[in-house]
Order: sequence, then structure tokens, then C-alpha cells
Amino acid sequence: MAFRGELLKTWRMSHGLTQAEAGARINVSQNFWRNLETGIKQPSVDTLVLISQTTGISVDDLLGNPTQPLPTQEPEQGEREAV
Repeated sequence: MAFRGELLKTWRMSHGLTQAEAGARINVSQNFWRNLETGIKQPSVDTLVLISQTTGISVDDLLGNPTQPLPTQEPEQGEREAV
């Protein structure tokens, strides 16, 4: 899974922030934020979680794995569900 930095740019622009302002929200430099947006850098797990908490973008979405509902598994014929 690759980090989807373009989501950061979309979020930042929709909030009217500069790269420096957006970076300050997660305590990183403008240069590091720009490198995240352009895919030059990948965030650490801690930074990824902080980005998710700050932007409201799920970690799954940031990693290119959109959150999808789990499929419903039907019981096999002859099986009973536990009550």
C-alpha cells in the first residue's frame, strides 16, 4: 500500500491552509509536508495516525485501502446461528 499524499493536498486546500500551516498542525516542517503531498516521503506510523486524527481522513484511505464494510457471511446450509 502506498501513502496517498494527494489526499493531504486536497484536505489542505479545502481548509485554505498553506503547507507550513498544515505542517504546523502535526508538528512537521513545510518541507516535510510538501514531501508527503508529493509522495517523496512516507510518514511513520505515529505521524500517519496524527495525520488521520488531524485531517479526519482514515488511515485506510491514506494508505490507499478505502474503508469498506465487511461482507456479511451467511451461515452454511444446516448450520445454526448461536443465540
